Amino acid sequence: MTEERVCAAEDCEITFVSDKWHTNQKYCSAKCSKHQYYKEHLEEWEAYTHKWQRENPEKVDDIKRKYRREHREQINAKARKHRQEHQEHYKAKDRKRRQNNPETISANNRKWEQKNPEKKLSYLHNYRARKRGNGGSYTMEELHDLWHKQNGFCFYCGELLYKTLNSVYHVEHKIPISRGGSNNISNIALSCEECNLRKGTRTHEEFLEELERMTRL
Repeated sequence: MTEERVCAAEDCEITFVSDKWHTNQKYCSAKCSKHQYYKEHLEEWEAYTHKWQRENPEKVDDIKRKYRREHREQINAKARKHRQEHQEHYKAKDRKRRQNNPETISANNRKWEQKNPEKKLSYLHNYRARKRGNGGSYTMEELHDLWHKQNGFCFYCGELLYKTLNSVYHVEHKIPISRGGSNNISNIALSCEECNLRKGTRTHEEFLEELERMTRL
């Protein structure tokens, strides 16, 4: 004999049909049965979980590491969203951390800057552009694409920059930020140290004209 029943689990209103072999069936599926069991025995389940975690710290760490590896993008996106929604809280927290640990913060910053000179320069340029209200930003991927477009040569004098690929080459603004230039990749050129220092606050057109006049002499 069959009978129509409504699932007894909370938040589930699925109607299912029981038969003579399952006369005591209250749930539409094993999932609903398990979910309802956890709800009815929540305190016992939490106590058991906490006990297991205390007794198995290494297994807990392995589970967490595996989860972070498999869900890295979702975790980062959630963290960015939370930080954007609570900017004042995080700013105050960062200020307090810097005040309480100035030497440690400085040492960590220096270590990071030594390992990431290109990123440091990118962040500095982006910060200057934001502060002046010029707008724009560029990524390290865009910078490396620009390197290949220039074939590893200085934008101004044509000097080969390959020898400085991993150390010193200058990321230069064609129109200086101080003169209203943006920080977009379209306003960026890779140059040798000498050209960047000689150019100063002139635009790329002004500096190229000067180089051309010098070659005529």
